[in-house]
Amino acid sequence: MFKINFSNPFVYWTVIIISILIFSFLFNNTKEIYVEKKENTNTFEKYSYQNGEKKLDTYEFPDINAKLEPEKNNIISNLFSKDTNILMIFLLIYSIGLSMLFTYREKSRISKEMLDEKLKIEKERIQSKINIFEDIEVELKKYENIINPEIKLENLDKRIDTDTNYVLFNARVVLEKILLNICKVNEIEEESLNKMIYLLFKKEILTHQTKSYAHTIKAFGNRVAHPSIKQPIIFTSKDALLVLSTLVALLEIFKTQNLLVGLNNDK
Repeated sequence: MFKINFSNPFVYWTVIIISILIFSFLFNNTKEIYVEKKENTNTFEKYSYQNGEKKLDTYEFPDINAKLEPEKNNIISNLFSKDTNILMIFLLIYSIGLSMLFTYREKSRISKEMLDEKLKIEKERIQSKINIFEDIEVELKKYENIINPEIKLENLDKRIDTDTNYVLFNARVVLEKILLNICKVNEIEEESLNKMIYLLFKKEILTHQTKSYAHTIKAFGNRVAHPSIKQPIIFTSKDALLVLSTLVALLEIFKTQNLLVGLNNDK
C-alpha cells in the first residue's frame, strides 16, 4: 500500500505547497467576478438656444441594462488578492503546526525505538551473562573442595557484579595453591607463582595451553593485588567470568592429567 512519509521534511513541505496552490485555485474559481463587458451608450439629443441661435446638444450616457458576464480568472493575480492572502496565511500557520506535531511525534518514535533497542540489548547481555555463569557454576561445583575457602560459590553471582576484584584475586590464590601442590608432589622447590609456572613448564608438566591459562589468571590477579596509581584499571563482570572460565578449563585439564592428587577433591 502506498504511504506518504510525512516525517520527511521535503515530502511534507512539497505536499503543503501543492495543497496551498490547489486551495487557492479552487477558492478563487468559486467567486463570480462580473465586470461590464462593454459600455453600451444611449444618445440623447436636445435643442437649445444660445444668443438667439438654435443649437443641437447631444448627450451620451451608459446603458443601465448592459449585461454583465464573468471575467476570465487570472490565477497569478488572484493568488495575491486579499481573500487569498488570508487563506494562505491560515494554511501556512496550520501547516507549521502540523510540521511541529509530526516532528515531535517522529522524535518521540525514534527515541522510543532507541530506548527499546537499548533495553533489548541490555536484557540479552544480562541473560547471556546469567547463562555463562550458570555453566561456570556447574563446573566449579565439581571442584568446590579445591577452590574453597578462597572462592565460595554462595552469592558468587552477586560478587561478580559487585566485587569483581574479589573473584580475580582469589582465582589467583586458587591457582597458586594448586601449583604449590603440584610442585610438592613432584619434589620441585617452591618458588614464586611466576617461577613455579616457568619450572613446571620446563619439566613439561605444564603444556603451552595450561601455561597460557595460568599466566592469564596470574595477570588479572596481579593487577588487582598491585593496582597502578597512575593508570588504574576498573575490572568488570566480563573479566571475572573470563578468569573463572579459564580456571575451570585449567582444572579440567589438570584432572585428566592427575595433577590434582593431594588436594581435597572428593568429586
